[in-house]
Amino acid sequence: AASQEALEQMKAANEASQRAQLEQRIRDLEGELGRLRSVQQDSLVQRDSSRTELERYKQLYSEELRLRKSLATKLER
Repeated sequence: AASQEALEQMKAANEASQRAQLEQRIRDLEGELGRLRSVQQDSLVQRDSSRTELERYKQLYSEELRLRKSLATKLER
């Protein structure tokens, strides 16, 4: 009977240890997921910023072409 009780205690201790390890692993994975989401969000913000900057440069280039054409027309007169 004593050996059966000792065996059950060992099983319970082993299960508790495994549960604690799994819970820690879950916390670690949740933390990593949070970090990855943050990195992804930063990447999306950077992409949007780059697109906005690209659109601004396109506008400036278009305006530059328009002004050059206008000046060329004036110089030809």
